[in-house]
Amino acid sequence: MSYDGKTIYFSMVPDGGKFFHIYRIDADGSNLRAITDGPFHDYDPAELADGRIVFSSTRIGSRDEYHGNLASSLFAMNADGTGIEPLTYHIVADREPRVAADGSVVMIRADNFFERAKVETRIQQVRPDGTGGMVILGADRGAIGFDPAFAAERNSSWLRRNGFGSPAPLPDGRVAAISNYGVVLSGSFDSGGRSFEKAQISYVPYDIAPLPDGRLLCTSSGRNWIGVLDLELGKIARIYSQEKIHSVAYLGARRRASVIASHIMPSAARRPDKTGFLLCQSVFATKQTNADLSRIKAVRILEGRPFTLRSAKHRFAHIGVEGIELGTAPLAPDGSFYVEVPADRALAIQLVDAEGRSVINETSWLYVRPGERLSCVGCHNRRTAAPAEAVNPIAARFGPVRLMGDAPPHRYRANNAGNGGVLNLQFDRFREAGAITLYETDARWGGGRGADVARFCGLLDSAEKGRKIAAARQLAILRDRRAAGPLVSALKEASCQVRMNAALALAGCGDRRAVGGLLDALGDAEPFVRQAGHVALEHLTGGAIDFDAFDAERSQKGAARWRAYLANNDWETIEKGLIDRLGNADAAQVHSAAETLGHIGGAAGKAALRAYLQEHHNENQRIAIAAMRALGSLQDAEAVGVLTEIFKENMRKDPGKAADLHELGWQQKPVHLAAAAAEALGRIGTPAAQGVLTEALPKLLDFWQYTHWSGDHTWLMGCHSSVLHYRILEAFDSMETTVGRPGVLAALRAVPIDTDRGLLYETDAYENLTARVVNRSGLGGSVMEACLAALGDTDFEPADDLKAAAAASPPAVSVKPHDPESRAAELVSVVCTDARYAAPIRRAFERYRAMAPSRKRSWVCFYLGRCLGKLRDAGSVEMLVSCLKDDATEASFGLEDQPNVFVYKAMTPFYRAAAADALGRIGDVKAVATLFDVVKDFDNALSVRHAAAGSLALLCGPEHSAQLRTLAADYPEVSVRRALLEALDKAGSGRIARAR
Repeated sequence: MSYDGKTIYFSMVPDGGKFFHIYRIDADGSNLRAITDGPFHDYDPAELADGRIVFSSTRIGSRDEYHGNLASSLFAMNADGTGIEPLTYHIVADREPRVAADGSVVMIRADNFFERAKVETRIQQVRPDGTGGMVILGADRGAIGFDPAFAAERNSSWLRRNGFGSPAPLPDGRVAAISNYGVVLSGSFDSGGRSFEKAQISYVPYDIAPLPDGRLLCTSSGRNWIGVLDLELGKIARIYSQEKIHSVAYLGARRRASVIASHIMPSAARRPDKTGFLLCQSVFATKQTNADLSRIKAVRILEGRPFTLRSAKHRFAHIGVEGIELGTAPLAPDGSFYVEVPADRALAIQLVDAEGRSVINETSWLYVRPGERLSCVGCHNRRTAAPAEAVNPIAARFGPVRLMGDAPPHRYRANNAGNGGVLNLQFDRFREAGAITLYETDARWGGGRGADVARFCGLLDSAEKGRKIAAARQLAILRDRRAAGPLVSALKEASCQVRMNAALALAGCGDRRAVGGLLDALGDAEPFVRQAGHVALEHLTGGAIDFDAFDAERSQKGAARWRAYLANNDWETIEKGLIDRLGNADAAQVHSAAETLGHIGGAAGKAALRAYLQEHHNENQRIAIAAMRALGSLQDAEAVGVLTEIFKENMRKDPGKAADLHELGWQQKPVHLAAAAAEALGRIGTPAAQGVLTEALPKLLDFWQYTHWSGDHTWLMGCHSSVLHYRILEAFDSMETTVGRPGVLAALRAVPIDTDRGLLYETDAYENLTARVVNRSGLGGSVMEACLAALGDTDFEPADDLKAAAAASPPAVSVKPHDPESRAAELVSVVCTDARYAAPIRRAFERYRAMAPSRKRSWVCFYLGRCLGKLRDAGSVEMLVSCLKDDATEASFGLEDQPNVFVYKAMTPFYRAAAADALGRIGDVKAVATLFDVVKDFDNALSVRHAAAGSLALLCGPEHSAQLRTLAADYPEVSVRRALLEALDKAGSGRIARAR
């Protein structure tokens, strides 16, 4: 309702329409007219204080991470529908915006994270320009319970147990809302207290709306009466009865809210390089007292990049997001950090140890608008708390550390198939076993892990700063001692960002050889490089030296103390002290000692670690894993025996009944113990170690049994990789093992399916390791022939065992498993690295493309199109262009009647999106004209248009700048417009990233 009570704004689908749009009508029922149009859903309009309209819309152009439906965020427009601009960029759902008395906007925010790590709603508040985001009502939890023996969390009701909705701004500035506790008020309700504060009214109505006098209108939970709710008296009076009543609103004049001036420069909002800032006073001001806070050394910022693809056409798909690591910065001694980050992106914070493994994970997405500085008291601190006294955080006294993902970032499947993740092992599992950018495999692939390490070390000498930074970050994940020397050399690079990342990487990759270079880094001109060097030295020596990197004079004195400490303590003395700490009663001391011994231990340290594992491997899970990894990094051949015992004890072990919700990690212990043992055996690499794993792979249980024990929901356990299988494949790749036929068959059967997870245009690290192992076995060609035969190629006659393995699909309870042909096509896209198979793959693609539309056709063509892009097959360009020009658009199959979670009647996945993406990877500029046409035509699905825009960024040069600029200028969909602006930025600067 307008403030003057004369105009009603609402959303509807008109007769014959397929999309919700915003309409306005006079209060007397006259002058109905549409304000918005287009192939988007527009909902929930409200008048802003300045006369513009705020509304929720799917124009954000992405899919929500929970069920893969179209995401919605807030937009604002002029009263006549012109000038539409986004206010929020949330990747799940922002709905029901309402304007508060102070002129701010309150809304319901679907607060999901990593797909199903958390699923709840909260009431979010922003200024009318989208800045100043703040939770005003939500699940303010206390400390998460944690059991170190299992590395598992206690149930904190993460899944659909905390909900807040129907925000109703009151005249006094407070906001009422419905919750599962009843009707609550901002500023007077705290769901995180030891005992919940009582809701103003415990009754849970269906909907509420404010009245000018501070009372609320409400509809009953049974939707059969309207009442007036008095918050002060705690009473409800029924005023009207009728069946099937939904929502209620006050139709009358109201006092206009205050106008808040915009904090955003209009020119900055559309820049592809827009940034903001995050400042935290202290990460140690936290409720998460069950975490080992002493391990926290740095902060990592990651972005949740939403998908535009949908895998299965099922209302309960589970797709997550693509996790993109923007970078890591060492904390200041007071726990503060100050970083520059991308604006208008979904961001999350991880507090990590010196090895880069998470200690505490933030489980809500944060956003900053261009130029905005968002600050907080502490990580997971109470929302109602304020600093005890005025402080000037150390990190804020210096310029922000730039964490922009300027370098090619590490990417992974941020797709937690379980609950929680604040303290347990799930996020680390997906960061590596669900990695996308590790172990890349294409037609030019060759070599194993050693070749990867050598390649990244070589990139440290690149002329491009971004490549140097990316190489250091990837080496930090691989944690390979062969990188120590090149990383020490990188400490002398001109770029302080390169030096800082090299120092942080040495904490995970370094050994005794790294200490000299790190001592020199303590004298670096940049304080964050000095602090990174200090973190690495602490981790590599076990020393605890007073060092202040952020004061030049004191840092010099601290550096002198470090040199004196190392001069007075030789490696034998340091090692003995670490061995003694393995017997300490403090688990944190034991953990750090085990990790440090893994970097600098000698014969005595190896023996002590072996003895520790013999006696304690079934106690604290993280320490046992650290001790096994330490022995692997030390390449202790004498440890093969104890590691084999632990591996065999756990590789098929049933963990028994979970002590709490299994999705929180209560059955994961045998899986992670066996996986860590396999990882260590692979690093040791002796024939005996190799033999243990070669014999074991065919004897493992079905991989989805391990994913279930690791915490995956039963619906999803066939769609995610087993960490045990991942570590075995990684070990084979590290040792360059030639696996026999039984192992190849087992590896093929252990490839997850994509039907109920985020769908990629590229293969991930697990799939790439599978490809390496299969091709190194000498059976890669036979596997390809078996798959192509399953796809109808009569030129090949495969062996029965390979044919069966190629057709065997893992389970997917809700969306159903793959049919044999779709599974064969998936394995083609995973295993194929040989361009000689491009021609039969093209023929198979054409056969299925010519068939009638079906689920099978969609999956087969998607996978084969993906594979042709992976092979960079120039011979496919004409065929792929024809797919985009000549095949039916997704809209041509018809649009679904609304309300509906689906838009298109066409079968998913949309294989034409894979064709559009493949054209960019192949790199033929002849495709540019067709790709432009695809982006312009909204009868093409969102994913097809987005893939085409992404390919333009790989193909366009300066000659295309004007066309890109014109198309991007008024493109109505945020995700595609972003891709066009990125293409323009690359083309205009001459940086043509053509695939070669």
